[in-house]
Amino acid sequence: MRWLLILAIVLPLATEPAEPPKDKGATEANRAENAGHTKPTKENEQKSIKAVPVSTQSPVAVEGKGASPATANVTSTNSTQTPGEDLRIQRKLAWFTGALVVVGILQTSVMFLTWLIYRRQANEMRRQRHEMKRHRSYMRLQWKAMREQVIETGSQTETLVKSVTVAEENAKSAQANAEAARMSVEALIDKERARIIVEPGKLTIAPSGDEFPIDETKYRVYCLGTTPAFIENAEAKLAATASPDPPGHTAMPPISLKPFWAPNAEGNQYNAILLGSTTPNLDDVNSRRVFIHFWGVITYKDVFGRRRETRFRYRWRVSDKLNNLDGTPFCYWEKCGPETDNSET
Repeated sequence: MRWLLILAIVLPLATEPAEPPKDKGATEANRAENAGHTKPTKENEQKSIKAVPVSTQSPVAVEGKGASPATANVTSTNSTQTPGEDLRIQRKLAWFTGALVVVGILQTSVMFLTWLIYRRQANEMRRQRHEMKRHRSYMRLQWKAMREQVIETGSQTETLVKSVTVAEENAKSAQANAEAARMSVEALIDKERARIIVEPGKLTIAPSGDEFPIDETKYRVYCLGTTPAFIENAEAKLAATASPDPPGHTAMPPISLKPFWAPNAEGNQYNAILLGSTTPNLDDVNSRRVFIHFWGVITYKDVFGRRRETRFRYRWRVSDKLNNLDGTPFCYWEKCGPETDNSET
């Protein structure tokens, strides 16, 4: 910046033309004329005669005494300049010209350095342009690759959707097959498992006046199926009440069943004795003033490890329309109570 400021100051001065030095001939003629007025010697006259041609070069300097005052002033001013002053002026001009040359050289150097900087910047910009072109080519290739990937992803998505649909159908088919297999297994288990059922027999009520009255009923327990049952608990009870409604759950005496019970289609017979503080009268039973109830529960496991349960509840029913051959009322056991009291699992 300093050199640019110096150039801005010096260049206008360098463009102005230098003032040429005064004419030496005119100066010498004026000096000779002044000397002729002051020293009228023969030698001076000869010099003044010789100075006549010089006065032709500067007519203003050889005019007569009738010259104007302004011309006299200029002549007197020129006559005061010495050769030393001319030399000094020329020396200053030489120094000034040298300074201009130095400034020009410096300016040329600065311009050359500026040109180098510009050229380096141009090379850098050219390199950046090539890099940008290369990056643009890479980006175009990447864009093409991404477009192909999008297309491939779309096709893969369609394939995946189809695969999911097929998988759902396969899952439904597998679920249906599993359900069918489960039902087949359940059917096989239901066919092969052990089933325990209880069938009550005839009720026997001792007549009035019997010395040892025993009121009881005989019943059979069957183990049906092709596999055995493993008995865990068995209870049954025979009781008489004044209401046809089934009695509540009370303590029941156990049934002496074997822990391991093989399939038996004929069944085993057991007796249930009527227990209570009062002994029912046969007439009271036939006239439906007293009701006989028989209920119980048997829990066991089958060979498949599943726990099973058989519940039963019966009531002795006296028909009011049918009679036996001997004239007594026709009687039989009927199921009563809720469904849970007559169920098998």
